[in-house]
Amino acid sequence: MISRVLFAIAAVWLTGCASTRPERPFRAEVSQNATIRWQRADTTLHCEAVFARAVDGRVQVHLFKGTPKPILSLDLAPYGHLTASGKLARFGWSGPFTSAPMPLVGWAHLLRAYQACATWPDGQSELHAPNVRTAITIVDGKPEVISVASELARETITAVFTP
Repeated sequence: MISRVLFAIAAVWLTGCASTRPERPFRAEVSQNATIRWQRADTTLHCEAVFARAVDGRVQVHLFKGTPKPILSLDLAPYGHLTASGKLARFGWSGPFTSAPMPLVGWAHLLRAYQACATWPDGQSELHAPNVRTAITIVDGKPEVISVASELARETITAVFTP
């Protein structure tokens, strides 16, 4: 009896320790610097950002405000899985892009727009989702400005990319 219990405990322990397939490391094909202006109610934040796109369509953005450690890092997979970490993400979050919590909705749409820019023609475009409006300007195949206005979060986020 005791040996069965020990066997069951060992099986559960080993199953919990089983290695999962590690996620492929992010290898940027393209990266761009941008200045970010984020505004919600009476709060405004200006910071620097690094956007990156991988060959497989995965995109990342890291926001910096006077320190080498990002205050917000977002990763969006091609199939819509969003991961957020850093001070602005509080305890972090991971899940479907469409289920992002209210404080991350605008950021999620900003990253989704950056992801979509890879295949859009030059010019100005506007996207409308429920309670979110995204405006994009693309010049020479690269985003120049992406602006997101979220009615629910009552915020605007604008990324101005440096040439």
